[in-house]
Amino acid sequence: MTDPTSVDGRRLGGMSAATWRAAVHRPLLRSAMTGVFVLDEAPDPDALRVRMEGITRQFPALRSRIIDSPSQFGSPRLVPDPAFDLSLHLAHYLMPAPGSWQQVLQHVRRHSLTDLDRDRALWRATLIDGLHDARSAVILVVHHAICDGQGLVKIITGLLDHDHTDTDLATGVQVPAGSSQSKSSFRSPGVDHVRHGRAAQAHEAMSKHARRVIASRSRASGVLRLAGSTRQIGQIHSAPLSTLLTGRSATYAARTLDLVFPSLRAVAKQHGGSINDAFLTGLSGGIGRYHEASGSPAGKLRINVPVSFRRETDRVDDNTQAIARIVLDASEANDDIRFAAAQRAMAAARREPLLPHMDLVAEASKLLPIDAIVAMSRGSDLTASNVPGPPMPVRLGGSRVERIYPVVATMGAAANITLLSYAGKWCSIGVTVDEAAVEQPDLFVECLAQGFTDLGVDVPADPFDPLSISRG
Repeated sequence: MTDPTSVDGRRLGGMSAATWRAAVHRPLLRSAMTGVFVLDEAPDPDALRVRMEGITRQFPALRSRIIDSPSQFGSPRLVPDPAFDLSLHLAHYLMPAPGSWQQVLQHVRRHSLTDLDRDRALWRATLIDGLHDARSAVILVVHHAICDGQGLVKIITGLLDHDHTDTDLATGVQVPAGSSQSKSSFRSPGVDHVRHGRAAQAHEAMSKHARRVIASRSRASGVLRLAGSTRQIGQIHSAPLSTLLTGRSATYAARTLDLVFPSLRAVAKQHGGSINDAFLTGLSGGIGRYHEASGSPAGKLRINVPVSFRRETDRVDDNTQAIARIVLDASEANDDIRFAAAQRAMAAARREPLLPHMDLVAEASKLLPIDAIVAMSRGSDLTASNVPGPPMPVRLGGSRVERIYPVVATMGAAANITLLSYAGKWCSIGVTVDEAAVEQPDLFVECLAQGFTDLGVDVPADPFDPLSISRG
């Protein structure tokens, strides 16, 4: 066992530390992010292993483990694992006949719901051969505590071959050796004050950055606006708005949905908005349809929307996203009205002065009982995320990548719906639904598809099964 009083590495930021703490203590808040690659044929396992070795050296977080702080109020650290063994993170299976997409999704569900070994690097990859029509799949699972959605895209991009070759990505980047650090290296701002019971001083220490933001605003209106933003973002909702999506459990089902990317982009342009606006509009319409099909009146939905503040210089293990919370009316039948409402809601959320500083807010979450964090997470109906994927066709281990699906844990919401664009052709959507909230997952994803077609977005012949789509 590693001695926590003398470790290498770097302190986790507020968002990463909060994610880690919540997932460790409550299965409801487990935070696996999964990338599912659909390949046109079986890849070369040796080439894939070389690529995985290279990516762990390019991104040292994949060769590191998390060490908890000896203090409740300290921050965990991400430290190089001297016993890192790549073979413990790789697996290779032959899927029994018929090799269907439903079988793949069961594997995805199992991998996502099985906690990663907290004593090792927080990821694993599985190659599955024997799928329908001689296809294969790779399932990559990464813990949200070591990267955000954009960080996962960077890892995925690093795995892929952009020039249709299998060039080794092992660039010679060394795993940082680090230096011995004392117990104080775990401390966060204000921890000494908390440890000695000085709550007021702790609040003062953890609010330094927020006060600097306030001080930089010369007008009183700026100060008042920041104070209002603090109240808005910090507001606690212990119950969802939907009267149907109310149940919560520690298990969820996984489904996928494909949209035609040029069609979604055209709809967004037609309405004078962004792809994200069109995405949210289609989702709200589809979930409204699910309520109606389930015999429950549709109404307002509270939606978590991750907003990335990632810079080119940020590391893959920097969690740079903040969570904007918006409310949309799923009962509104007029697509134009719903689109305009999504635009306004996201524009208002992005204007919140505190949003870029959510990592600071997350630092303070260690002062809250874990049950309070659970209650807060249950107050959202769903999380909706939109991330850009590779803009050109790519290969993995020599095989052509046909789809990349992002499948993310529900983390307390009734559903997580994440879209990843690929090759300028597809929008591949991963859908996870809490089985206590969504009793009919197949109907749910069918209603989502209908919500997008109502909006004028094209879908393939079978938008739920990529193995059924022609290779052309």
